[in-house]
Amino acid sequence: MHYKYIEIADDVKSYKIDGQTLHYLKNYEEAVDGAEVSSYLFGDVKSARKKGDKKSTLDLDNYTLSVFPLKSKLNFFEKIVGYVPCIDEEGTSGWLRIVGKSKAKILSLLLMLLLLAGAAVYFLTNRGPDLDDAAVAYEMPDYMVNKDPEQVLIPGYETITVDKDNMHSETILVNPEGNLCYMQYEIRLTDTQEVIYQSGFLEPGKAIPGFDLDSEVDKGEYDIEVVLNTFDINEYEQPLNGGVIDATLQVE
Repeated sequence: MHYKYIEIADDVKSYKIDGQTLHYLKNYEEAVDGAEVSSYLFGDVKSARKKGDKKSTLDLDNYTLSVFPLKSKLNFFEKIVGYVPCIDEEGTSGWLRIVGKSKAKILSLLLMLLLLAGAAVYFLTNRGPDLDDAAVAYEMPDYMVNKDPEQVLIPGYETITVDKDNMHSETILVNPEGNLCYMQYEIRLTDTQEVIYQSGFLEPGKAIPGFDLDSEVDKGEYDIEVVLNTFDINEYEQPLNGGVIDATLQVE
């Protein structure tokens, strides 16, 4: 089916499809040149780049636009722009509906995606401290309870014993109750400064009831440094004064 476009005065709204300007009315029941055009809707005129079952054309002076079957429901990104009057091959007057992209919906979707991406980045980068999975609540002896909030109580270690078969130690690593900080343990070989164990963050009053070394160490006795890194309980990325304890590692 071919439809002939009925030109409307230049002072009405215009819309471009595939580079062609169409003058249209928002209300297809308005009069054209003093005569009423029937209210029959023939179909949708839209860009040929749109997917659809093209069966008809709208003929302009030296160009044709694609006409698609009238859709009862537009997709999410489409909107009704307006209506253009036309005449079909049998001389029946009516209207074609101009369907275009809804820029507002596209921008809204892009904004929503940006907000979701921003939220994802925020939560991925602000997940809180990396707490040690092995940490458990621990009933501290009296000497391991900090009663001075202005100070950080550092536990002491003299010897850490490790099983040579599985590199496991039954030594309990604690963050004393009452400390206003997270605590993280590192164990280093004194002579090489190799880090052979590193814990996650420990909350106050929590303990790691045994751990495995991250590196294999031969049977014997070694000088080690037990490094206690501390971080502000409210701003976990802010380091505080920690401590370094000279101790002995026994692998047996």
